[in-house]
Amino acid sequence: GFHPVIATLLALVIATFVGAINGLIVAQTDFPPFIVTLAVSSIIAALMLGFSRTAAPAQRSPEYLSDIFLSSSRFLGIPLPILILAIFVALGVWVQHGSTLGRYAYALGVSQRASRLTRLPVRTATVAVYSCAALAYGFAGVLLLGYSSGTDLNIGAQWLLPSIAAVVMGGSS
Repeated sequence: GFHPVIATLLALVIATFVGAINGLIVAQTDFPPFIVTLAVSSIIAALMLGFSRTAAPAQRSPEYLSDIFLSSSRFLGIPLPILILAIFVALGVWVQHGSTLGRYAYALGVSQRASRLTRLPVRTATVAVYSCAALAYGFAGVLLLGYSSGTDLNIGAQWLLPSIAAVVMGGSS
């Protein structure tokens, strides 16, 4: 019942909030981040399943999202999905290499103990990193909704294990 733009913004806010919750749990407890993320994911999936039973379980995506992936959708001759990718890559490189948050994230990934000893705000940085990552995941989910032209609670399930394998094989640092 929301306007599509409002619904998109609400989805991004909710994704960021869930990321902040993940970050808080990781920062405040000794639970492994992997377990926290999977547990929160299961809880959110169960909540979404409960909510979807009261509404239509599958709905078409808003037209403005589907239009991004049309072959005719271009800006200065560049397909919109490629342009969005380039913008996010540039933003990611800047955050990682040119911002305080990126330096904190790198330090945390190398050693949380060393980060604490150097007086970095470990808890605040952890919550910020999880929140920013969740915002990016939410945006990717919104784009996936446009790409698939409809909703489904299991839409990203095929990417769960490859993303876990990438962290296990490549290391979380």
